[in-house]
Amino acid sequence: MKRFSCSFLSIFLSSILALFFCLPVFAAVDWPSDCDIRSEGGIVMDADSGAILYGKNIHEHYYPASITKILTALIVLENSPDLNEIVTFSKNAVYNVEEGSSSAGLSPGDQLSIRDCLYALLLKSANEAGNALAEHIAGNIPQFVEMMNAKAEQLGCVDSHFANPSGLNNPEHYTSAYDMALIAKAAFSNETLTEIASTVYYDLPPLKQYPEGQTVYIGHKMLKKNFSAYYPYAVAGKTGYTSLAGNTLVTYAKKDGMRLVAVVLKGSNPTHYSDTRTLFEFGFQNFKTIHIADNETTYTSLENDLSIAGLSTRTKPLLSLSETDTITIPKAAAFEDTVSTLSYDLTPPYPSTAIAELNYTYQDHFIGRAYLEIDQAMLDGDSTMKPESLETLSADQLPTLENEESLSSDKSSAKNSADNTARNTADAQAPETDDSAKSNDSAIFPFSLFGQGKTAENTDIENPDVQKNSTKNTDVQSNGIQGNALDNVQDTQEPDTPNSLTERNGEPNPQDTQNEKNEGNEQNEKSRQNGQSRQSEDIIQPRGSMGLSSQNNEKEVLRWNVLRLTAIVLLFFFIVGFIQWQRRKRRERQLQEERSRRERRQERLYEAGYTQREFNRLLEERRQRERNLNSNAGKNKKNSSKYLSSRHQHHGGPSKKI
Repeated sequence: MKRFSCSFLSIFLSSILALFFCLPVFAAVDWPSDCDIRSEGGIVMDADSGAILYGKNIHEHYYPASITKILTALIVLENSPDLNEIVTFSKNAVYNVEEGSSSAGLSPGDQLSIRDCLYALLLKSANEAGNALAEHIAGNIPQFVEMMNAKAEQLGCVDSHFANPSGLNNPEHYTSAYDMALIAKAAFSNETLTEIASTVYYDLPPLKQYPEGQTVYIGHKMLKKNFSAYYPYAVAGKTGYTSLAGNTLVTYAKKDGMRLVAVVLKGSNPTHYSDTRTLFEFGFQNFKTIHIADNETTYTSLENDLSIAGLSTRTKPLLSLSETDTITIPKAAAFEDTVSTLSYDLTPPYPSTAIAELNYTYQDHFIGRAYLEIDQAMLDGDSTMKPESLETLSADQLPTLENEESLSSDKSSAKNSADNTARNTADAQAPETDDSAKSNDSAIFPFSLFGQGKTAENTDIENPDVQKNSTKNTDVQSNGIQGNALDNVQDTQEPDTPNSLTERNGEPNPQDTQNEKNEGNEQNEKSRQNGQSRQSEDIIQPRGSMGLSSQNNEKEVLRWNVLRLTAIVLLFFFIVGFIQWQRRKRRERQLQEERSRRERRQERLYEAGYTQREFNRLLEERRQRERNLNSNAGKNKKNSSKYLSSRHQHHGGPSKKI
C-alpha cells in the first residue's frame, strides 16, 4: 500500500509539472472584452502607446459639443509663445454664440490674457472665450477653423470635421470617439493644458460685468471630491452638452504609471460619468504598459565596429529605440506574445532622426509603436554626413527580406567594381603631384544608409605597399532593419619603404607596377571569397511574422510537441492509477464492512449467554444449513430445467414463462 501511494504521488506531481510547462503551447491570453457602457459611443485608449483597450462605435459620427474646446486650447498653446499676451474681446466674439449657451459674462472691449482665456474656456466652457482666442491666433474664426481641421488631420483623425472653436451645433461639426481620443491623447501630453484642465477653480480678473472679478469652477464632477461621481485617479477632463450632442465627456486618468484617456459620446446624465468610470476600471484592471526599449533587442544589436561612409559607430549603436515608447498588453501576457512589423512610411508626429517605425500588435489589436532612430550625436561628429541626407532616402532604397538575393548579387558586383578600381589605380601612372590631385575632393562617397553602397578613399601613392592597401571598400547593407548584412573592409597602411611605386618628382617603376598587379589580383580574389563567406552573417530578423528562422521554428515546435505528448502520457497514467486506486479503496471498504458485521454478530451471541464452544458449534451448524440450502437450490434448478425441457418436447411447443 505504501509503495502504491508513493507511485501515485509521483505520477500526479509529474503530470502537474508537465501541464504547467505546456500551458503556453495551447493559447495566448485572450484580449479582455468584459466591458459594457450605456452611452452610444465610447472608447478607452492608452495615452502613451495609443492602444485601444475597448471601443464602442468608435468610428460613428457624433456631435462633440464643448469637448471641441480641447482641440481649440491645444492649437492656442502651440501657437502662443507668451501666455501673458492680452486678448481683446470683439463684438463678433461675444455675440456670435447661441443664445443661452455657456458663457463667462464677458463683454465687448474686455481684455484678458491668453492664460485667463484658457481657464475661462476649459473650466467655465465660455464660448465667447473660444471665439476671442480664435480671432487672436488666426485673425478670424474661419482661418482658425482651418487650423483645427489641419491639426486633426495631423493627429490621424479620419472621422472629424470642425466648423467652430466652441462646439456649437452645426451639421458640419462632428467627430468620433476614436478621433476625440487621439485629440485628447495629444492635448493631455501638453503639461500646460493638463494643468489648466485639472484646476478645480480659478479667479478671473475684474471685468465690466464683474468689477471685483469672478471665480470660475470646473464642470467635470469626477474631479470634485464632494461629488458622488468623484474618481480618485482622474487628472483632467472636459464636459460637453447640447440638445443634439447629448452629454459628452473626455477624461484623463493616471494610475501606477499608466495613463488612460476615456471618451463618451451621446450619453445621458449621469450615465456618462458611470460609463467613464467603467472604462477606466476595465483598463487599469486588465492591462499593463511595457517599455519597448527594455524588451526589444532585435533591431539594435548591430556590431560596434560598423562604419558608414567612414563614420565610425564603435562607441554607440547605429540604431536606437526611444526609451519612452511603450506598448499595452493584457496583464497575463508577455512581450514575446506580440508581433512587430517594420514600415518605412512614418506615422506623424515622428522624431526628426527616425528612419523607420515598428508597429506592434497582439491578436490583431494595435498595441503601440516605436521609431528606429539614427544616433544624432554620432551623425553630428562627422562633417561629411549631415542629418539632412536622411531626407534623401526613399522607400525603394531600403531593402526588405524579399530582395535579399538581389542585395547579395549587388554586393558581389560592388566588390568586383572595387577590384577593378584597384587594378586601374595600380596601372595608372601619376607624374603630376600638384595639390589638386591630392585633394580630398577626389574621394567619392556614394551614400545609401540601408541599401547597398561602396565607399573608396584615394590618397597619394608613394610606394607599392601603400598603394596595395590604399583602396578601402565598405559595403553597406541593412543589418539593423530586415536582416541584411553590413560588412566593412578596413584599410591598413604600412610605413613607406625605399622601393616606392611613384617618386615625388619622377616616373613609376615598371617592374614594381607589374608586381603590384599580381599582388593586387591575389588580394582581390581573397576579398571576394571573404565577402561571399560573410554574406550570411549578422542577419537580424524581427519577431512575429518576420521572426525566427524556419529551422529555429521547427525546433521550437518539436520541443513543445514533445512536452505536450509527455503531458498526455503522464495524464493517461494518472487517470489509470486513479481508477485502480478507487477500486482498491472500494474493496477495502467492503472488507471492513464484512468484518464489522461479523463482530456485531459475535457480540449478540455472547450477550445471549453462549460459551465459545457453543458459539462455534452453532456457527458451524448455521454454515452447514447454508451449504445445504445452496446445494438443494442447485438441484431444484437442474430438475426444473429438465422438467421444462421434457414438457416442451411432449407438447411440441415452448412452455409458458412462469
